[in-house]
Amino acid sequence: IKNNGGVAANNVHFFQGMDWNFDGNYWGDSCHYSSTDDLVYGEDPGGIASYGGFRSDLSSSAHDVTSYWTMWSRIRSNSLANGNSYNGDAATALRWTKTTLSAGETWVIPLIWGYHNSSSELISMINNAINNELYDVGIKSIDEPQDGQRINRSQGTLDIKATAALYGVVDFSNLPVHIKIEGPAGFTTIDTVVNNVDLSIPTQETKQVTYTWNISSVPLGTYTITYYTDLDNDKGITDQDQSNDSKQIQVIIGDFSIGPDQGDETTPGNDVDYTLTLDNGGSTAYFDFTVSSSSAGLATYLYDNSTLFARDNDGDGDWDWIDPSYDYNSNNKPDIQVQGGTTRDIILRKVVPSSTPWGITDVTTLTANHINNSSITDDATLTTSTPPTAQAKQLYLYRTPRKLTTQPETAGGYVTIGEGSSGYWNMDPVFAKSFVIKKKSGSDNDVAIPLYLRLSSSGSKNITIVLQSYDPSTETTETLGSDTLSVTGTTITLYNFYIELSEDKTVPAQGKLILRIDNPGSPTQDLRVYVGDSSGNYRSRIEMDTTTYISVDWVKTYSGATEQTVFSPGDTVTIKALVSDPFGSYDISQARITIRDPTNTVVVNNQPMTLEATDGSSPSVWKRYTYDYNIPAGAQRGQYTITVTAYESNNVTRDGEGNFHVGHPPQLDWTGETNYTTDGLDPEIGYVSTNFEYRVKYTDLDNDPPNWIRVYIDFNQDGDYSDPGEALDMEEVNSSDIDYTDGKLYRKIVNFTSTGTNYSYKFGANDGYEDATGDPTLPINDPDIVNGLDLYVGDHNPSDSNETPDAQDVEMLQFKLKADDVEDIKVTQIQLTPSGTGDDVNDLPPGSVQIYIDENNNGIYEPSIDTFIYNGDYAGDDTTTTFDIPDQIIPKGGEESWLVVYDFSSSYTDVGDTFRVEIQPSNITAVGVETGTSITVEGANVQGGLKTIVSGGTGSLTVSAGPHNPPDSTAASNAQDVEMLQLSLSASSVEDINISSITFTASGTADDSQDISSVELWLDTDNNGILDTSIDTQIGTAQTYSSDNGTVTFSSLSETISAGSTENWLVIYNLAGSASSGETFQVSLQANAHITATGANSGQSITPTGAPVSGGVMTVSGVPTLDWTGETNYVNDGLDPEIGYSSTVFTYRVKYTDPDNDPPSYIRVYIDKNGDGDYSDPGEVNDMSEVNPSDTDYTDGKLYTYSTTIPYGPNTDNCSYYFSASDGTYDADSVDTPPV
Repeated sequence: IKNNGGVAANNVHFFQGMDWNFDGNYWGDSCHYSSTDDLVYGEDPGGIASYGGFRSDLSSSAHDVTSYWTMWSRIRSNSLANGNSYNGDAATALRWTKTTLSAGETWVIPLIWGYHNSSSELISMINNAINNELYDVGIKSIDEPQDGQRINRSQGTLDIKATAALYGVVDFSNLPVHIKIEGPAGFTTIDTVVNNVDLSIPTQETKQVTYTWNISSVPLGTYTITYYTDLDNDKGITDQDQSNDSKQIQVIIGDFSIGPDQGDETTPGNDVDYTLTLDNGGSTAYFDFTVSSSSAGLATYLYDNSTLFARDNDGDGDWDWIDPSYDYNSNNKPDIQVQGGTTRDIILRKVVPSSTPWGITDVTTLTANHINNSSITDDATLTTSTPPTAQAKQLYLYRTPRKLTTQPETAGGYVTIGEGSSGYWNMDPVFAKSFVIKKKSGSDNDVAIPLYLRLSSSGSKNITIVLQSYDPSTETTETLGSDTLSVTGTTITLYNFYIELSEDKTVPAQGKLILRIDNPGSPTQDLRVYVGDSSGNYRSRIEMDTTTYISVDWVKTYSGATEQTVFSPGDTVTIKALVSDPFGSYDISQARITIRDPTNTVVVNNQPMTLEATDGSSPSVWKRYTYDYNIPAGAQRGQYTITVTAYESNNVTRDGEGNFHVGHPPQLDWTGETNYTTDGLDPEIGYVSTNFEYRVKYTDLDNDPPNWIRVYIDFNQDGDYSDPGEALDMEEVNSSDIDYTDGKLYRKIVNFTSTGTNYSYKFGANDGYEDATGDPTLPINDPDIVNGLDLYVGDHNPSDSNETPDAQDVEMLQFKLKADDVEDIKVTQIQLTPSGTGDDVNDLPPGSVQIYIDENNNGIYEPSIDTFIYNGDYAGDDTTTTFDIPDQIIPKGGEESWLVVYDFSSSYTDVGDTFRVEIQPSNITAVGVETGTSITVEGANVQGGLKTIVSGGTGSLTVSAGPHNPPDSTAASNAQDVEMLQLSLSASSVEDINISSITFTASGTADDSQDISSVELWLDTDNNGILDTSIDTQIGTAQTYSSDNGTVTFSSLSETISAGSTENWLVIYNLAGSASSGETFQVSLQANAHITATGANSGQSITPTGAPVSGGVMTVSGVPTLDWTGETNYVNDGLDPEIGYSSTVFTYRVKYTDPDNDPPSYIRVYIDKNGDGDYSDPGEVNDMSEVNPSDTDYTDGKLYTYSTTIPYGPNTDNCSYYFSASDGTYDADSVDTPPV
């Protein structure tokens, strides 16, 4: 009850009354009030439902029980007398009172009704509903994506769809539906409201919501997605069942995908080609292909355009031939290279020979694996089917009642159609399942309608038949075709009418076929249509071919009433089969069963099954059949195959299969021990010296020991386990344990001989009868065998430069140490190898070789930031020298950049000397902190720049991309303060470098002279790559480009780079707002000569080194637009209807278009529902819903809708509305502003 007025309503009363009449009789309906339960009920014992009552969870303010004629008067006059009982034709009532119902407030009064044949059970039932079933909402399902699905980050956005559900009785409006997304390190958890939904019984008990997640730059890894409702906090109402409040899935975001999954139907003899796209968002790589066994044994061919490069001839999942040029890594798997940031198509052909059976479905999965990283993988599933064999089906014409059915008329007779009239025959019953009428290949006579006809008198006339189909969902009738023949004389004669179809026709479930026979008014003769006689003659009918006929929907096995699949010798297996038919259960004539044992010997041969039940719905779809099989005492152990053959009335058949086991197949499970709860290996990463222990639990409910139990390890990382030495027998953990029914543990300890990250393993076992099942039988990609520590060149390794004899803190070498994800690594020694013309002992002062951790990884020694490790001297000139490192720890999975720094002194160092330093992987000594394992360091040699000692000479200047140079990005066309380039300028120690001008060059598809309003140059004081005008200092004055792809020069500068220091400069664009969507900008220091610099002491001109240096490409985002949809009633506005009542549902629709294919971050309709001229009242700002959630192409326009009612009020003849949307960057250019 909602107060739609502008003021509060006081003392609002709501009454619920009931005149109870049980079993169609209004006498003897006594009624009562239960004060304990605040419940009223009526009774008339003896009937099917002899007690009925109601109550609310809200306390009533009055009640009454009296005669029904008195009750209505008391309700009308608000004079309930709180009566508690009445015998006779009685009625009941409860009243609830709201002291104040504020303007706009809604008052919800749940009413729970019940019927029972016991008063105590009635009250208990209603009270249970009040306590447990009123307030309950939740998430029914997460519909997209699938749990465990791999998703390529390059697709940009991911639509996450879920269905919210109303499980309780009380409706909810504007119920928030939440989503939470949690991910790997570096990802900020998302926890937000996706949408507010309205849920109500019975028309909208579920509602799908969609959250569009931008995944284009999220970290790679596994994400947990949770959709949930929070009734307690969002509505202040306790959710009475919180077990259904949430659903959760996990997805894997990667930078590689293959797809899409596809399916096609074909006929035997016609192959199917599937185009698969490999999308590689990572670096350029080769990808191996593995193929699953074909479920129907069909061959699989792979093509690169028209080049065949691999074949699985027999569909067994093994490649039988590979083009050698498509096996880059020579591992007997076809592979193909995909450039980084690109896509590449291949064609998978399923070979469907003419001998392929009709009615089969083949499922094949193609998996693509990165040849060097097993974690980069994806697969595509192809489903290929042949249609069932078409079968002939007949529908016979009946006389009384006049109908079409699959069983012929037995009473016989005819139907007279008067002159100028039509006769109709409708299917009865209607189709229970959808039905397909097949078009016959090479024939115009797709549907034959043989009719036995005669006229009431001599002569002839043209008779027309029309065949129609009826669709109840749209309440429409479609004419499938017609035919006209001349009927002559009074003798019963067969006339063959034919219908030609343009294509296969599908009639939906609940639909029907209709035959109309037209008898024209001239000449004046009646038409007689004969439907048969007692001898089976004159059966008029419709004949057609169909692929939709009887089917076995399932075959299940039971022990008594309990479904189970495993039995023992001596048990009785109850086998049940559900058989359905598109014509309905009446057309199912029988079911027969055949059973084969594990050796394929027939033990039950084509025996009839017993009809157990028939579908009681209308139309009736199915029959259920049953059969008991007594397993002999000495029965063969293993899997038994059941074949059920179902028969239609015309003996058309279809098979269905099931199976059961005699004896329990063994089961493999994870042991549940520490480190073995979700897999069978510990550790999962280590060295060649590590002992890897595999463990698994074997269970056999028949207490059969394993005939064999093995761990399979892909030692050569080729993707299979068929090579010698890859199947390893496991040992018992406890040899005295002889009880296999509760699980017995097995183990195997293994060492590896080489590093690699493509190792995998799985387990297998057999009890002498069957192979074991369970998750451990599936491959797992582990372990990773690593060296422990890797050496890399530093990101800012120093280049060649001139230095003075007294230069201090000269950066000589930057190298990076990265620990694998095994354990912390302790570096105990490094060896440095000096070189150059200088004497590394006599030309360097004592203690001048220093080692630091470069904490901010900028290649520059900063005493206030960087951490001292060690200093010392070389053992000899150009002599590799060992430096003891005081237990420096590289954390597990972490990395550090180290700097080698020299101090020169003119007391030792001579002008003209040169110095350089190098480190090699073998020069580093390290151990694992936890294991004490000696670590073998891998990587490349790292050599620093050559430092030349000069005196009073000319300094040098090096330019490079700054540590936070902007990557590729997007921005609005009118964006301001856009960082385009961070340029590092480093002066050697010889002298300060004065810079008087610098020139930058523009590129990109935008017009730089028109689309950029100004270019600015700033000193990036805090070196973070971001303009902060409160900290950073502008250099020179703003400039503009005079031509497209031109240059800007910052001249008359007085900037000094101090000797031995580095500065970072930022190039900033301010955009003019004129660039179009998709146009690009980029800026660079194109040439060393584009910097004018001089040495502060030498006065010499300095030509820098290091150019060109470029920033990332900045792309202009497009502006979304809103338009009228162009649909009927939405050509010139966004509303239909435009006038109505309080009960009218008004539907608003609009089309959203975005040139960048960005989904809307929001899209709303603003409705001035009370006509007060603003949109600030409750319910006036409304999020819109997708018309078609599967439409993900926003470039050609996507439709959104919102429906609501509008309460009548004094100003509601003056309502207005407008639409608004944004893509997250721009607000949409909207239709019709101001509002309509």
